[in-house]
Amino acid sequence: MQASRPRPPQFSGTPFGVRLEPVWRECPPLARLAMPLVLAMLGGIAINTTDMLMLGRVGPEALAAVSLALSLFHPLMLLGVGIGLAVTPLVTEALSAYRSRQVRRSVRQGIWAAIPFTLLSVPPLWFSGTVFVWIGQNEDLALAAQSYTRGVLPGLFFILLLNVLRSYMTAVERTRAVLVVTLLAVPLNAILNYFLIFGAGFIPPLGVWGAAIGSTLTNTAMGAGLAWHCVRARPFRRHAIFARFWRPDWTTFIAVHRLGIPIGVMIVLEVAVFGASAQIMGLIGVFELAAHQVTIQLAAITFMVPLGIGQAATARVGLAAGRGDMERATAAGWAAMALATVFMGGAALAFWLIPESLVRPFLDDSGGAEAVLSLAVTYLAFAAGFQIVDGIQVTAAHALRGLQDTRIPMWIAAFGYWGVTMPVAIWLGLHSSLEGRGVWLGLAGGLATCAVMLTWRFYRLTSKAAARVHAGRP
Repeated sequence: MQASRPRPPQFSGTPFGVRLEPVWRECPPLARLAMPLVLAMLGGIAINTTDMLMLGRVGPEALAAVSLALSLFHPLMLLGVGIGLAVTPLVTEALSAYRSRQVRRSVRQGIWAAIPFTLLSVPPLWFSGTVFVWIGQNEDLALAAQSYTRGVLPGLFFILLLNVLRSYMTAVERTRAVLVVTLLAVPLNAILNYFLIFGAGFIPPLGVWGAAIGSTLTNTAMGAGLAWHCVRARPFRRHAIFARFWRPDWTTFIAVHRLGIPIGVMIVLEVAVFGASAQIMGLIGVFELAAHQVTIQLAAITFMVPLGIGQAATARVGLAAGRGDMERATAAGWAAMALATVFMGGAALAFWLIPESLVRPFLDDSGGAEAVLSLAVTYLAFAAGFQIVDGIQVTAAHALRGLQDTRIPMWIAAFGYWGVTMPVAIWLGLHSSLEGRGVWLGLAGGLATCAVMLTWRFYRLTSKAAARVHAGRP
């Protein structure tokens, strides 16, 4: 009689066949790890929001200039951030195998990767005004945007350093210092920006340039502060991540880029879509661009919560998968998506119910403020529509990173953001009466596509892994 083929455990009770009990058990430890990261993410976005609030008092033109500048700076910066995020799965893999030396090498090479990346970013950021004029933006707006990209350029390395150290701390599940450093940076940035944007005493009002300098000083302080903590604090001293820092480890350096470049490209594909949407809005009108930036800022604030949950999921999934515990790895991924869904559902309700209260603090009392308010309220209704799928797609992507699956998710992002979002946004935004509303419809469609495909990818990989474990195969 032929032996029947072993079947993987069937977790009944949910649409994907995942048993609820392990997911509920995973939620509390995942939430505990995610909470400092979420608060730190919110603190980080508070720094950027402070810039927007203060620049909104300068006028819609300043807000539009920074929006234009960030459409270039954010994709570049986040490509470097994505490379550094490879540190989390590499460190969790080393921790699962009890290889402390490899932990140090992974973090060290993550920092090494930030150095050439920063140098390669200098030309596009320094000459950004030429790029903006070439693609058709107003010359005065382009020069103001260039002053911002030049001002934030010196702080880029410290942003990347901060990200690598945060990824390391997430992997070892010691994230409180990230929160403390970020919370200290919020008032520091507010004070610096107030004096540099508006001027006081011997400091002249610097406007957009002042906001950039304030951000650079704040990012430098954050990166240096977290590095000092990693050297001094007992939980991290045992890894001695800065010991023999000058020694190369090309195998690990390549591994960082092998995992990190697809992560970075995936992040850039998403952020570049939002940057490209800002370019489209700039072609529609200055008020539309300013309203778009306010809406993006509010959506970015809510996005920080599932982003922090996702980073925690990378660590929890990676540690469990490294130890061969696929049930726990699966539960960690689904728990992250569940927590993100609950929060983003509440955010969607807020966007629908109180849009004017959310938009008004970003605007001054100038003549164009009411026009920007009306447009932003309209766009916020569309942003509410994709809150849940946005939360699901980012947590699913991070769960896949815990499985060291980064290349296929990158192609999924390419299809969703550029195969769906951009054609719809360009057509509806520039060739229909919907204009800005059409751009936001395109964004919603792309995010929903990515959410479905990434979730299915996680389900397929964990099901296959569970089948191998059940069959006694590695």
